[in-house]
Amino acid sequence: MKLRATMGVVAALALAAAALAPADSAAAAGAAPDCPAPFPVGDVVAGMTGWGLTVSRGTTPERFDVKVEGVLRDGIAPGIDLIIVTTEAQEIDRVGGIWEGMSGSPVYAPDGRILGAISYGFSNGPSKLAGITPAAAMLDELGRPGAAAKSKAKMAAGRHAVLPQALRHKVVADGAATTAQAAQGLAPLPTPLAVSGLGGARLTRLNAELGRRGSEVRMYAASSAAGTAAPAGAIKPGGNFAAMQTYGDLSVGGVGTTTMVCAGQALAFGHPFTQRGPVRMSAHDADAVTIVDDPAGPPYKMANIGGVAGTLTQDRTTAIAARLGAGPAGTTATSTVTADGVTRTGSSVVNMTEDVPGGAGLHFSTDIDRVFDRIGGGSATVTFTVKGSAGGKSFTLSRSNRFADTLDVGYLATSELTAELSTIEQNPTAAVKFTSVTANAALDNNYGAYTVNKVYAKPGKKWVLLNPDNTLSVKAGQKLPVRATLTSYRAAARTISVTLTVPKNRKGRSGTLNVAGGNTVYPGDPALCLFFGADACVMDLHSTSVAGLVQRMRKLPRNDDLTTSLVFSGGGNSTTTKTSRLDKVVNNADPESDGLSIPISVR
Repeated sequence: MKLRATMGVVAALALAAAALAPADSAAAAGAAPDCPAPFPVGDVVAGMTGWGLTVSRGTTPERFDVKVEGVLRDGIAPGIDLIIVTTEAQEIDRVGGIWEGMSGSPVYAPDGRILGAISYGFSNGPSKLAGITPAAAMLDELGRPGAAAKSKAKMAAGRHAVLPQALRHKVVADGAATTAQAAQGLAPLPTPLAVSGLGGARLTRLNAELGRRGSEVRMYAASSAAGTAAPAGAIKPGGNFAAMQTYGDLSVGGVGTTTMVCAGQALAFGHPFTQRGPVRMSAHDADAVTIVDDPAGPPYKMANIGGVAGTLTQDRTTAIAARLGAGPAGTTATSTVTADGVTRTGSSVVNMTEDVPGGAGLHFSTDIDRVFDRIGGGSATVTFTVKGSAGGKSFTLSRSNRFADTLDVGYLATSELTAELSTIEQNPTAAVKFTSVTANAALDNNYGAYTVNKVYAKPGKKWVLLNPDNTLSVKAGQKLPVRATLTSYRAAARTISVTLTVPKNRKGRSGTLNVAGGNTVYPGDPALCLFFGADACVMDLHSTSVAGLVQRMRKLPRNDDLTTSLVFSGGGNSTTTKTSRLDKVVNNADPESDGLSIPISVR
């Protein structure tokens, strides 16, 4: 039978469930008095019926029916069983089964006690078969202490629950799953990611990258999440729940369903979001747009994210838990972008320090895309300032640079900021707290770059064309003129001349004369840093302190620098360098090299 409860019936049922006495179980013993009573998993039997609450549109929970097919012992983890049910409702019929984003939907026994949360399903298509995380296991998360800890884990992988052969035959015979689905087993329902600020082309690219890396998570475009407080009572059993990594111009978060609200806290999802354990993300309400009947995969909930409803404190195997009220104190990323006579300033809040590299970089990219409004070649000038503290000492890193690209200059312009934030955050010497990130960019459609073409030196009376296969002989103490000819894309060539001094104390030694464009390929893809960890974007810089690391970053060549240097082995005055700053990015003739390196001998 298909049932759709009115709002009044839903409220009455939820209140009745919360009013019952706690169940006779060890997990329930530590639960707060106003927490709903969990139905003991040991009393769950095949054929037992129940009902649940979830949202398919808007914010009002609707009723669906369930029938127990069996209990998979240790199906979630040792000591944590998985209750297998079939589901029935008008919306479930419409899209063919349960959907991504239904995770956390509370399910109740006939007597009103809570069985747990819809949390597991099939990944290769919709099905009415679902797995329920027991309520008692979820309530355990309310008692966990501890502040957010550093973790590299990002997208929760989840554990497959293999159905016993007898249960496989039964669910296939009942039409609840196909033979292929039953053989595959159940896995935590992927959490659809609501993302604001990124255009369709960006989302398509990122979804493809997530798929290439084995993730089943899908992103969709949503409105920006507000930093204002959510309305009182917005987080309710069966209602929408969003766990946000960032909010503002760039809003990134997982959308699911609230399971329980009690003791000033909420439990949701019935499985992890990122499985980082103790966390500090913001919890938000949400407004469901629709359940998307996706022909390419399982259906999923599309929702717009609302205001801040609390602070996510736990991200665990059986649930995510939030303290309702104020959100966490995050790091504000602010950017000002100018292109084609248009200027815009925007900001986003990144909730956790380890998410700042990817979050701030991706925020910068969204504002660039908003103003530049094209994916293509061009040039950009960028400045940024990062403030924070490490080991009780504050630091400030300010950098300016120039970028040019023939394919996607807007994305490239964020790479240095992302890479340097990642390198600071991943440093092995001290924990980092970012205070603020401020970035500015000016972009145009013209690709402007020089390429080092030929290099000459004048060790005597004549200029010599340098070749890496020939050793250049120079005299200790002499002034060595060096001249580089630079070609330019669709523009006139240019010549840069400098004079280096060969150290007197290098007589009889060997070394190299290096001429290099400063154009650096930074490993800072902000999306990869946010979704797969900042360690994916770290630069190869080493220092014994964060202060030393920041100092090294300040001295890094810019992309519009041409650096000419003499390098010798041994101590003392081993390097002589001249840097010429130009009006365009300087590339090396060989994109795979660090420039031209000529062996020299000192007589």
